[in-house]
Amino acid sequence: MEEPTPEALRERWNTLLEENPKLRIRDAAERLGASEAQLLALGSGETSTRLRGDWADLLLELHRLGPLMGLTRNDHAVHERHGGYGTQRILGPTRLIEDGGFTAALFLDHWRHGFAVNESGHGQIRRSLQFFDRFGHAAHKIYLTEHSREEPFQEIVDTFRADDQAEMLIVEDPLTAPYLDTVDRLWSSTALSSGPRTDDHTVPDHPDLAIDSPTLRVRALPQGTAETVLTVAAERGTEVVMAAGNRGALQVHRGPIHKILRTGPWINVLDDPFNLHLRDTQIASGWHVEEHSGTGQAYLCWCDRQHQPILQIFSEDRSGSWADCLEAACKPAREAAA
Repeated sequence: MEEPTPEALRERWNTLLEENPKLRIRDAAERLGASEAQLLALGSGETSTRLRGDWADLLLELHRLGPLMGLTRNDHAVHERHGGYGTQRILGPTRLIEDGGFTAALFLDHWRHGFAVNESGHGQIRRSLQFFDRFGHAAHKIYLTEHSREEPFQEIVDTFRADDQAEMLIVEDPLTAPYLDTVDRLWSSTALSSGPRTDDHTVPDHPDLAIDSPTLRVRALPQGTAETVLTVAAERGTEVVMAAGNRGALQVHRGPIHKILRTGPWINVLDDPFNLHLRDTQIASGWHVEEHSGTGQAYLCWCDRQHQPILQIFSEDRSGSWADCLEAACKPAREAAA
């Protein structure tokens, strides 16, 4: 399919914004049949600067910025966590960022496009570095906060500025791309350490299916359990490990959660330093995964209609509050079977 010219795409985007002034760029891209990266490229030289693909070298400079906010999302979960990018480990093509309760596994072999972005709103300029896969879909975004150092930001942008600042950005059509086993990539990631996995790193593709093996037991969860688990975890003050990701990144929060708020189709965790926005109306299946050996750890995972993981939760808490969360998640299923 022929790509629209930047002028034509900009005109359609401006028209859409006139009709929907509060429309987010990701949603605008979907309506326009474009990618988020293509819309950002339209601002090259003004609101955005295209970056050259030395992602690993660029990430090593982020310690200069101080505290930041990492954002990783998929279609139905947005994971926002404040933390520093100063401590990094290299694991092949993966860069592992670790700062207390914040971990981000960045799969750099899936990053194709990067931008420095200056967004205006509410009388302020919000600065960020945003990275996208070959389809133009967001992999990972890094935002400056009120505690960040802004002066090194422009120095980093100038250093990694791409020679090509064209407004036209060509991306691959995701419909023609081979299926990528995101479940395998996320669940086998070091970021989750002892996180959920089966022997072949897959989950069942049927909501009524269960798995029993010498090392693992997998059971389906009823609808609505995600909100129940989040609510119980907040009430009990449970220390949880909560992960969401996509092809290009997996982001993890370790720690308690407190404030849970429902807004329409979204269930939200609104804490400092962690926010989660989960569109649980799009959850097609949920799974309770229990190991029979080793740590005996139990995990919860919710997937979409394509069997891709939306959100995963487990806990290193041994006080019994995690057991309360699991009881709340599994109780409806046991009652239905009774």
